[in-house]
Amino acid sequence: LSKSYPDFGQISFRKPDVHLSFKCSRCAECCKNMKIRLTSLDIKNLCERLKVDTRKFHLRYTSIIIGKNKLPQYLLKTKPECVFYENGCTVYESRPSSCRLYPFGTYHVFDKVYYFKVKNCIGFGKKKRIMINSFIKENQVGNHLSFINKWELINNIELDKVKDKPRFVNLYKQLLFFFDSKFTKSFIKENNLKSFSFEDKILFFINYLLEYKN
Repeated sequence: LSKSYPDFGQISFRKPDVHLSFKCSRCAECCKNMKIRLTSLDIKNLCERLKVDTRKFHLRYTSIIIGKNKLPQYLLKTKPECVFYENGCTVYESRPSSCRLYPFGTYHVFDKVYYFKVKNCIGFGKKKRIMINSFIKENQVGNHLSFINKWELINNIELDKVKDKPRFVNLYKQLLFFFDSKFTKSFIKENNLKSFSFEDKILFFINYLLEYKN
């Protein structure tokens, strides 16, 4: 398992009903020098908040890295603080999933979800006692968390094992990151997905990609 651990240094798994000593110190260190990987749901919420389409959003606010599975991943730009940080988060109500969950993260092994705490967060060890479950509720992580659980399926795809790599990468980018493009709108129409909620459309896209790779 160690080869697939998230890059958070030392981590410790926790059950969601375990009590921990934590209180946010408002130091904003989590808004600096962090790699905030975006999901489709994150991008949708931010695009709506900023009133831009996905093309403009990516041009202005994201950078691309190639993940371990050799698929592109979209990150918020940093300088070194987050592009949306200015004496506080300027998109707080629409902040990404990983920001809502911080200083906790999730790690997936097959169908099981494990939680870990970020060791370098100075909020740990404070007098306030919390449960991860309560933290998730307070920070409105619920819908995001269930979405993240499905999103992890994409992160497990190994591009080297995909037959038609160029087409797969194009589908992956268009369906999951440029979901308001003409290509994706046409795909939605062809597959009778117009009445689907945004989340259900993305889940359909994920399942389509998982089948396509074979």
